[in-house]
Amino acid sequence: LSETKNNIDAVLKEKETQIFLNYEEIKGFTVKNNQELKSLENLVTSSSFNLSSKIAKRYPTLDLQASGLPKYVSGKNYSSNSTTTKTSKFSANPALNIKLDLLDPLRGSEIKIAKDNYQIAINNYEIKKKDLIQEAKSRYHKLQKSYQDIKNKKLSLDLSIISLKDAQSKFDAGIGTKFEVLEADAQLSRDRQLLNEKKIQHKINKIELKEILNIKGDFVINEKQKLIGFWNHKLNKNINEGLVKNLSLKNINLQKSIKQSQANKYLNTYKPNIYISNTLTSSFSKGDSLALQINSEKSGSSYTNTVSLNFGWNIFDGGQNKNLYKSSKADAMSEEYSYNNLENVLKTNISKAYLNLKLN
Repeated sequence: LSETKNNIDAVLKEKETQIFLNYEEIKGFTVKNNQELKSLENLVTSSSFNLSSKIAKRYPTLDLQASGLPKYVSGKNYSSNSTTTKTSKFSANPALNIKLDLLDPLRGSEIKIAKDNYQIAINNYEIKKKDLIQEAKSRYHKLQKSYQDIKNKKLSLDLSIISLKDAQSKFDAGIGTKFEVLEADAQLSRDRQLLNEKKIQHKINKIELKEILNIKGDFVINEKQKLIGFWNHKLNKNINEGLVKNLSLKNINLQKSIKQSQANKYLNTYKPNIYISNTLTSSFSKGDSLALQINSEKSGSSYTNTVSLNFGWNIFDGGQNKNLYKSSKADAMSEEYSYNNLENVLKTNISKAYLNLKLN
């Protein structure tokens, strides 16, 4: 037992500076250090960039293309009925295209979906943050309680030692029995075992709090527990505000909105797409083409600029998007049942928490 205790102490002992952790600092430590929250925070950032990319579809695009930069063509054209000609020519053909969508039927739905996904990512972060803070506070209270449990068991152990001495003294004086001595000795053994269990549980509670707060070194807490507040709200108020403020319910509504937007997107594929484009093409060359004698100093250039209003319309696709529309509408309907189910679960959980509070 002593060897096991020393090994446990060696593992738990840290070389880093010991810090003092107050109950009021739990929230800050959780938000700053918890790795699960960091992961969700990056997902929020990812959703934000995705939303920005969808909004960027409202702005014009600029493309630069070049076929052969430069391009060299050489060859000879031979015919029995005509003169043989030669080609030796360098050329470059850059093109610049500006495009602006005047009417894009899919753009609005895509932006709406990205906004809802971004809000869901924020809500998921807030849900996990609240859950982790609540769990960290619960572990803090358990660690505080384990300090008091150890003190209580030490007092019980001291009383058991005194009881054993009294029983032994009475037995030596002839006014007690051997059974009383054995019973007192057995109680002392039980109290020693319980004290050891409380010490181990105390270390477990400390490890669990250290894990959720991601503390690398050792730490100590305030051992004294105190009242942290009162809860005087009625059950109906608890249920109503719990349902209004619950982020999981809001996420279900957002999921329903996403499914509706996806359904609209499938229908909008049947609407025309109108965009304006401006294409500037140019050509630069040096050398001769299909000439009797190559003039390497000969050069030329040209450019054309085309502005056009373009129109595209997907009239029929065999019913593919129509069926996808019906599928998304059915998914949206399923979210309503999920909402009602979670609402019932929340009402039950809030009522149970309220009754347990009254019981305690």
